[in-house]
Amino acid sequence: MWRKITLIILLFFGAKAYAQSPLCSSYPTSFCCEYVSSITINGKQYNGSTGFQSSSGGTGPNGYYDYTGNAVPTIKAGQQISISYTAKTSSNYREYFKLWFDFNGNGDLSDAGELVHNVNYAWSGTKTVTATFTVPTSVYNGTVYMRFMMVYSSVPKLCGSYSYGNTFDFKTTITGATDPFSYSGYIYNARGEGIENVPVKLYSKLKTASTYTLLSTHNTDSTGFYKLATSRDTVSYDFQMRIETLTISNPTANDADTFTQ
Repeated sequence: MWRKITLIILLFFGAKAYAQSPLCSSYPTSFCCEYVSSITINGKQYNGSTGFQSSSGGTGPNGYYDYTGNAVPTIKAGQQISISYTAKTSSNYREYFKLWFDFNGNGDLSDAGELVHNVNYAWSGTKTVTATFTVPTSVYNGTVYMRFMMVYSSVPKLCGSYSYGNTFDFKTTITGATDPFSYSGYIYNARGEGIENVPVKLYSKLKTASTYTLLSTHNTDSTGFYKLATSRDTVSYDFQMRIETLTISNPTANDADTFTQ
């Protein structure tokens, strides 16, 4: 005989920090006549190439510098940040410079407002550029990434390879801003065992709105764990977490024994 039993579940919640994703690949494939010898961000200097040839420096592909393990000093939202870099050319060449800052911590530096420095110059010899930008107070607290690039003759693209130039990746921590919404927890049965593949849904609405809309769905893993996160903040939005009614058809004796508890 077919049976249908509704499962009563116990929910355990806990806060979880929003996770930053790794940045996309970026590196030069040709070397000749230009390079960045150093860059200083928020008072900390990082070394670049030492010559025009490909063997002059780099931590992954030649010409790429990964400084994410040597963090830029903590940045406070609303603070004006200074950058300074020195580049060298062997003749009168036009070089393009960009700096991106992942303000919302989602691992995608192409979001609006995240390109904070964008200039180009033609010169021969050594050139030092100094600039500033301000970190908005509407950004998110936590660990974030930055990417700086110099590319010869063309506007740098955030991802992919290019001819002639350098890419630098950095990491820092933002404080004094907004905490993005993030939530995690477990779904257990009456025995205290995690339940797998339970759909946990995250809804949100603007505080001025009346209707919630679905943002994302996360199925619990084999331990009953789920994690919900979004770049939307709790200042402008309200959130709901919803779990659908759970049913099991043709339960086993063990199922029935668990449910009666």
